[in-house]
Amino acid sequence: MYPASSPHTLRIAADLIDFGFDYAALNRQIEQISRNVARLSGYVYENLQIDPSGAAYVTFSTEMLENYGVSDAQTSGVVPLPGTIENVLAWAIFVQQPEGYYRVRMRSKGPAINGIAKRYHGGGHDLASGANVRDLEEAQKLYEEIQKACIDFPANN
Repeated sequence: MYPASSPHTLRIAADLIDFGFDYAALNRQIEQISRNVARLSGYVYENLQIDPSGAAYVTFSTEMLENYGVSDAQTSGVVPLPGTIENVLAWAIFVQQPEGYYRVRMRSKGPAINGIAKRYHGGGHDLASGANVRDLEEAQKLYEEIQKACIDFPANN
């Protein structure tokens, strides 16, 4: 469930179930991932850097993605994973592009991140945003802003 879920949303979902389609099969299809994405999921859990503030990040180089047999588009399947880890509040996944810059996928369980994304050629909403950074040096600066957002978040105070 997401904060925007409402009783109205759930009533609509209930109405859809009344239509008699195989919602369990649909859910299985939505949740299914390839073996390569499953391996990438393991990489995320093994290599995620977690800060005491609740900020976290992981970086995928183009070479690493090639070795895993995963495309940039398929990395979207691992974006929610850091949020399943206790005490992680906000995170970034830096995905190197063939041109050398990094696409940044950002998510949060509380601290607003869309302002950060806007400062780095991106946008989105409070809890899910995207951005772009030139290199790992700029990626570090963006991550420091995520750390500050986590430190300043009321749950940490």
